[in-house]
Amino acid sequence: MDIKNKKCISKIRNAGKFAALAMAAATLFSAAVPAMAQNFEGPYSCQRLEQDVPDPSDSFGALTQGRSGYFFRTDPDLNWGFFLANEAQQQIRSLNDALRSRGTTLVLLPVPPRGLVAQNFVELNSDRSPVLSVSEGAWMYDTYIRDLRGSGAIVPNIMEALRTQPNEAPLFYFKRDMNWRPSGARFAAETVAQALRQSASFRGVISQGYQTNAIGDASIKGQMAESIQRLCDQVLPAEIYTEFQTAAMGGLGNTTNTAAIALVGTSFSADKRFNFAGFLSQALGQPVANYAVANTDEFTSIESFLASPAYHRNPPSVLVWELPANFDLNRAGMEMNQVVTALQGECRSTAVAQTEMAAGPGSVIELPVTGGQNISASGHYVHINTSNPAMNNFVVSVSYQDGDAEWIPIERSGRFENSGDYYLSLSPEITAPVVKVTVDQLSEVNSTTRVEICRK
Repeated sequence: MDIKNKKCISKIRNAGKFAALAMAAATLFSAAVPAMAQNFEGPYSCQRLEQDVPDPSDSFGALTQGRSGYFFRTDPDLNWGFFLANEAQQQIRSLNDALRSRGTTLVLLPVPPRGLVAQNFVELNSDRSPVLSVSEGAWMYDTYIRDLRGSGAIVPNIMEALRTQPNEAPLFYFKRDMNWRPSGARFAAETVAQALRQSASFRGVISQGYQTNAIGDASIKGQMAESIQRLCDQVLPAEIYTEFQTAAMGGLGNTTNTAAIALVGTSFSADKRFNFAGFLSQALGQPVANYAVANTDEFTSIESFLASPAYHRNPPSVLVWELPANFDLNRAGMEMNQVVTALQGECRSTAVAQTEMAAGPGSVIELPVTGGQNISASGHYVHINTSNPAMNNFVVSVSYQDGDAEWIPIERSGRFENSGDYYLSLSPEITAPVVKVTVDQLSEVNSTTRVEICRK
């Protein structure tokens, strides 16, 4: 157990009143799940699963079998150590304030992990049980939501909503896949809609009619199920589910690049099979422009969207950012800074220093800064624009007058919808003036690239 979890558990056990309330909520949640939901699927013959030592490169890590055909990743499905440090809360507050100044309301949607939602199906007596109990995990999740709300963003609490409708919990996630089922996506969309309706930012928005229809049954046996299958003697069946499609009534269309609501996030939002954007359109009665990107990190889609001309030309009134709750925002300082900086926009006409050149494979672009300009890291940022959308893996280095330097790696997936714009914050801890910005362009395609230093 790491030090952070030990501190968190100590904190929980010293807060008896809150733990008691969480235990009561967890008990109610468990007792109310209908017996029919806990069908008799499994257990499967997977003895090697529990003894498996996963390869460090395996993205699923250690796996364990639960009840009724459920399988879990011990991390992140069963890691319930939710925690938000003051610095991370301040960074989210900065993002919220920057969006609000541009007329955009931020809705932060932390999706609770599979083990916490499907807690009735976790085998708590196995060697790979959660470090925290159900009551501790529930209390920490609620505390995490409260701390996120301290940033000023709208933060729906999916677990709280599930406690009022416990029959939805067994239908939220697939049993052997990390994604939510369409029924989970629908429930999350309705929870977001309810939170938005209670806010002043959504009052007065004209609603349009949307209709969702079932388009047929489908099956899923994804990468997680395949990883489990390699350690099981028994064939695991595919999971059957119903796919849905949402359309505006009257032929208005359900997504548009000028929609008042934009969605960014992970595969939960990006995968059309789960129809989260569609359910969100129906629940809100508004078109939703979906900019989510699947199979990338938690920041790819929001960085892509906020850096894009689409955002700067026409900021949406609401931005929904879906991300897994188990993601540790406390370790994402650089990414959060880049997200906030992306809101600054380009500064071609007012740049304090700039250069533009045609560059080929492996080229190096240098932007020297004369000593009289006295450009500080705290008061400036770097904007890079390239004509090559495939230029998404390169390194920016910044040299300072006192000999200090910093390196900012840019590593975006090929799924990143690249507008060619990158916005980079500089380290506020370095007080010496900037003397040079260097871009090591690793692209294999010729392109024209502009580098400029902008004043905040």
